[in-house]
Amino acid sequence: MTMSLPPESVLKGWSSGKVQRMHALPTLRHQSLAEHQWGVAYLMLALFPDCPASLLKAAMTHDMGEYAAGDIPAPVLWGNPELVKSVEKLETDFREAVLVTDEYQNLSEEEKKLLEVFDRLEFCLTCRREKAMGNTLLSSAFSRSKGRLVALVKDLTNSEHAAVCERVLAFISSKEFLNVCE
Repeated sequence: MTMSLPPESVLKGWSSGKVQRMHALPTLRHQSLAEHQWGVAYLMLALFPDCPASLLKAAMTHDMGEYAAGDIPAPVLWGNPELVKSVEKLETDFREAVLVTDEYQNLSEEEKKLLEVFDRLEFCLTCRREKAMGNTLLSSAFSRSKGRLVALVKDLTNSEHAAVCERVLAFISSKEFLNVCE
C-alpha cells in the first residue's frame, strides 16, 4: 500500500493537533488544536447533520496551520492586514504540505463563514466551561465571540445555512448551554 503523503508530512500533520490554543488568555485548562477542531466538527455534525463532507473535513483541519504560525492572539491580528496575510500564507502552506487536499481552500466564502460560526460556537462553549470552573476572566472574550457569531449568522445568504445557524443561535441561548458544566 502506498501512502498519499510522505511520512514526515503525516507526522507534522498529526503533531499539529498538539498546538496549545488560547495561550494568551487566562485559562484554567489548556486546550489543544485537536480538542478544538474535534469540537468544531462534532458541533457541526450535531447541529448540521447533512453538512457536506468537504465542510466537515475543513472543520477537522482548519487550524492545522497554527503548527507553523502559532496560535496568534486575535487582538494582535486585528487592524494588521499585512500580518494577517503573512500568517494566512504560512498556515495555507502548512496545510497544503500535510493534507492530500486542503478542503478549507476549496470552501466558498459562505461556507467559510459557516465554519467560523461553528468555530465561534466551540470557543463560546470553552469559555462557558472555564466560567463553570470559576474563571471569570473570559467574559469579554465570550461576549466578543458571541457578538461575532450573531453578526456572521446575519451575513449568511444561503437559506439552508441560515436555518442551521438559527439552530446554533437557539442552542447558544438555551438554558442547557448557559448551564453547561455548572
